[in-house]
Amino acid sequence: MTMLDRINDINHAALMVFCLISSLYFLYQKCDEQAPVRLRHLMGTVLMIIAVQSSLYFISTFAGIDYLILDKKIAVLINLLVLPFCLMMLTELTRMSEVTIRKWAVHVGVTFAILLIYVVLKFVNQQYADVFYYMSMAELLIYIGVYVVRFAKAAKRYNKTVADVYADLDGRSINWLNRILIVMLVFAMGFVLLKIVLDGFCDNRIAGIAFYPLTLVICVVLCWNVDQMRMTESIPYGDEQRAVLEESTSNEDEEEEGATEHVEGRELTAEQKEFMEQLDTVCTEGNLYSMHGITREDVAKAMMTNHIRLTKLLKEATGLTFNAYITKIRLDQAARMLLETNDTIEQIFYTCGYRTRSTFNRAFTDAFGCTPKEYRSKAEH
Repeated sequence: MTMLDRINDINHAALMVFCLISSLYFLYQKCDEQAPVRLRHLMGTVLMIIAVQSSLYFISTFAGIDYLILDKKIAVLINLLVLPFCLMMLTELTRMSEVTIRKWAVHVGVTFAILLIYVVLKFVNQQYADVFYYMSMAELLIYIGVYVVRFAKAAKRYNKTVADVYADLDGRSINWLNRILIVMLVFAMGFVLLKIVLDGFCDNRIAGIAFYPLTLVICVVLCWNVDQMRMTESIPYGDEQRAVLEESTSNEDEEEEGATEHVEGRELTAEQKEFMEQLDTVCTEGNLYSMHGITREDVAKAMMTNHIRLTKLLKEATGLTFNAYITKIRLDQAARMLLETNDTIEQIFYTCGYRTRSTFNRAFTDAFGCTPKEYRSKAEH
């Protein structure tokens, strides 16, 4: 056994063990009420399939046969059976509880049908089977590309809607997945190039040495972020969601470029002034900003209004999303407490509605250009 074979064995073993343990964690561990159970079960299913597929490598190795009856194309098609579950995870992230058994059956059925057709053609004519294989792979790549582009657009709208609904985005924003998808697409292109350039004896093992460690890293990052995800039940779906998203994205570019200057450059109407005074009073004197997981529905209820009016007037008066507004109040209160009290930073960020110090430090630094500790030190000197 060569060094490349040993490295491949280690990579396979690490991926198999991690995916197996993590899949059991997501499938069977009890979690809090805010955790999206369906998403966790989908994640567990994906990891279990990857673990089983990795175990096939060891079974074939110990049995003394080449991986999956001497046909690498069958191995690839079997590996692609995990694809429908991955696509369903993307859908579940932006439209929780919208994935149905019917949609799942369509995705899985198409992938499984491609595998069966290839096997049949292989026994009829290998040349026909190869042509069908490469055509299927090309179509699948196009399909995945279209799906990823659609998801990126849906994710952008989703994050914008979340910012209008929740004051706490930790565990709700899915920007992290966009970064993972970009890495995966870049790696897929590199993997194909590697296979073309190294079209020889060692290409599969060398490609595997690059493929499996990155797969393990991606699985670890996915597991961590999915484990941190929280429910977004207040986000409307169906016709109401489409109406909200169309309204919020119609003038998105214009708002991003000059919304703040436009708001600051004009005088507020009487209704807007009265609304903002009431909103500031409710959020500060009522200490609503300190509530963990506060939503626009909570604030609207305290103001005896509805969340649609709240979002509309807040955007017109300040140009801010609900999340940005609450964040501003929290950070202003935190800055005041840093200067006027001797409370620890832990006490301050928890009092101001933050769950973790890292999130508080990041938000504070973005707003004030320094960490809370540095802000207090500058004031003392």
